[in-house]
Amino acid sequence: MGGPVKKDKLFIFGSYEGRRDASQAGAVRIVPNASFRTGNFTYVRKDNTIGILNPVQIAAVDPLHIGPNAAILKYLQQFPQSNDTSVGDGLNTAGYRFNSGSPLRYTTYITRIGYNLSRNHQMSRALPRADSRRPPPKSGLSRGVWMAKSKRLIRST
Repeated sequence: MGGPVKKDKLFIFGSYEGRRDASQAGAVRIVPNASFRTGNFTYVRKDNTIGILNPVQIAAVDPLHIGPNAAILKYLQQFPQSNDTSVGDGLNTAGYRFNSGSPLRYTTYITRIGYNLSRNHQMSRALPRADSRRPPPKSGLSRGVWMAKSKRLIRST
């Protein structure tokens, strides 16, 4: 699309090209495993054996004897069940593998401005702009996951 702005002197042209591809890609997110979701905490002892603290034992070692927070346990229930053991810490977290929409968006704009200085002399300028995006997979897990690692809580997003 384009045309003269000033007859025989100033011209402007523009073009647009857009491509949208609907596609899917595999994604994996770390989620609490079934044992952790019920309040059990699995850890590695100093002698490299696996220990498990259930909610009653957690309350016993808690200085205030409160134990697991009910709101946190309810929150952990919102995550999908794990289905992949290749990720996570192998103790309290595992992976949730799923197919997610992963649309491709390619957009290109080109604007060209031309000016005739004289019959034999012209100048022009092209202004291209391209934008290619692949949004991150949508998982419904955007809140992140709390997981135990190295004796402290970290947030994984």
